[in-house]
Amino acid sequence: MAFSQASKDQLRQGVESFGSANDEAFWELLHEHVVWTWYGPVADGGSVTLQGRSNIRASMQQTPFRDDMRTSVEHMVAENDTITVMGRVEATELTGKPYRCAFADLYRFEGDTVAEVRSYICELA
Repeated sequence: MAFSQASKDQLRQGVESFGSANDEAFWELLHEHVVWTWYGPVADGGSVTLQGRSNIRASMQQTPFRDDMRTSVEHMVAENDTITVMGRVEATELTGKPYRCAFADLYRFEGDTVAEVRSYICELA
């Protein structure tokens, strides 16, 4: 599967909107039955897997962050049915403490929607 520049741009815009008040573009990219696995500190050093767009979205609304999350994409690589996105997140925890992390997300597509996401997260000082 070859990804067009428009497809990569659409994913970039969706990822960069993630966590903002206007992140609908991100959620529309995900298949209804998407499977998302997180690795790293958000999973206490292990992994956590959730299934279903609505279930994942509800879980994300329980994060310990204020509404100021900023996600930036630094690099993207597309191969076969997967686009890998590397970037950074900056936010403020509900306690007021700044939060920063680097991430590498693998988005596996089935047709025009994302069927699987694997997120590797590294918190930054």
